[in-house]
Amino acid sequence: MLGSSSPHSTYSFDFAALLFIDRLPVTDYTLTEHAIKRCRKRRIFLEWIAVALAHPARTVNDKDDPALVLALLAIPERGFQVLRVIYNETVDPVVVVTVYFDDEASDL
Repeated sequence: MLGSSSPHSTYSFDFAALLFIDRLPVTDYTLTEHAIKRCRKRRIFLEWIAVALAHPARTVNDKDDPALVLALLAIPERGFQVLRVIYNETVDPVVVVTVYFDDEASDL
């Protein structure tokens, strides 16, 4: 696991690892270049993405693209903001297209 955990943290992560996000081993999913850039810019931890994919609070099919699924998960370390992970489930491993915090999502 990357980084060190705090007593108030569910996840641990080292922000410096975001610089090397494209070099980290990924087994259950891959990230597009766009998703990598968004993780770096928005300081979204890979562990949060993994948890959202494995145990989402809710999933929604994309309205415009039937290959895409939106996984939502409240992140305690971010004041329970809702992380939205958009991924293509028609390929193996799944491909994360983008990730962001959704300020409007509340019905988990």
